[in-house]
Amino acid sequence: MNKIVLAAFSIALLASKAEAQISFSPEIGFNMATMSMKVNDLASGSFKYNTGWKAGLAIGGVADIGITGSIYFQPGLFYEMNGVKLTASYVNAGGVWNINTLTIPLNIEYKTGEKGGNRFFIGTGPYIGYNLSASYKIDADPTTGFPGSTGNMTIGNRAGKDYIKPLDLGWGINTGYLLANGFYIRLHYQMGITNLNPYSDKYDVYKSSAYGVTLGYLIGGHASHTKKETKQKK
Repeated sequence: MNKIVLAAFSIALLASKAEAQISFSPEIGFNMATMSMKVNDLASGSFKYNTGWKAGLAIGGVADIGITGSIYFQPGLFYEMNGVKLTASYVNAGGVWNINTLTIPLNIEYKTGEKGGNRFFIGTGPYIGYNLSASYKIDADPTTGFPGSTGNMTIGNRAGKDYIKPLDLGWGINTGYLLANGFYIRLHYQMGITNLNPYSDKYDVYKSSAYGVTLGYLIGGHASHTKKETKQKK
């Protein structure tokens, strides 16, 4: 984690010396999250949960820091509704885990075209996620008479006591289209590399992943540059 933060600081310092032009952008959209879940049970042996995608909100923003005319550093901060949908099988009941996460993406973006115009962009980089809170809902099972249940999930690193770890590190990719007026649409995918199961062994592994769509609006450098360019051409 220290290496990721140091790399981000180095990129930001380079950007400040290169272009010294920063835009800020709020973003809002939806997130589709899931987890791969492999566990080792003394009675059933090693198995994987049947998991599916869970929809949720994604809201936050990014700073758009120019390194060159085409390369940008984009650190961000997002609140994301993550989790996983559990599908009923012979080893587990159906239900859902709801996990609220603060995510800090640290992306390097490449933009086509020129400043102030319509531009495609594509980027990639690491992210740091911190799970704030979580809850579960287990569906009722009429075949066994189980009425279903709901409750809060503890977050921590205590094996056998907590449900998931707080810290989630991973890598993401994104692409989108930026309009000359500053509005843009972004598609993203994130893949966790951290084992979120507090047991942290090769038999008990939870890893997150998510994709989504957000809409944003660049405030600052993008719009002001467009006006300057127009005046110069006149």
